[in-house]
Amino acid sequence: MSVITELFVATEPAARRYHSAWDEEAALGDADAWYDEAPAEGLPADEVAPEEPPPTGPLDDARDALVDHDQRQGLFDTHLSALWRVLDGGGGVGRPGAAPSLEVVPVTGTRLMFRLPVAFTDLLASLRPSDVGGVAREWLAEGGPATDVDMAVEVVGVLSRMAVRAQRDGLRVFLYLVG
Repeated sequence: MSVITELFVATEPAARRYHSAWDEEAALGDADAWYDEAPAEGLPADEVAPEEPPPTGPLDDARDALVDHDQRQGLFDTHLSALWRVLDGGGGVGRPGAAPSLEVVPVTGTRLMFRLPVAFTDLLASLRPSDVGGVAREWLAEGGPATDVDMAVEVVGVLSRMAVRAQRDGLRVFLYLVG
């Protein structure tokens, strides 16, 4: 099973509601499917129900409350700590060689939630677009999530955009792991 990584900008209460919505969705399970998936082949046109979008659930509603959202696979807190180390000149939180850590947000269940510290958010927000490619390459060498430079550039760009938004609106950037 792969791990889904949710990156988002929100207030602390909105982040916690998002976690609770995952719990609610999990409790519903597959038994509460909103429609019968039986094929309509062979039925006359007037007996086939029109296709309708599924109703929104707690998770959709909570996701709509997030300011900015991005979903990935296999991006972990250790990867973001490696990025922080690159942005901070290799030392992380002022200690040469130290591995900086994201702030753990206590949540129930098997999912994990982290808040990007303000110092890390500030570094991401200060990135110039012309710096993103070089930072992404350094990140991959330092322990980034993959060997794909294009994907790393995309993730660094997304995180920088989220950091700018979080700073501007007085919010935080969160990493949420579902798996």
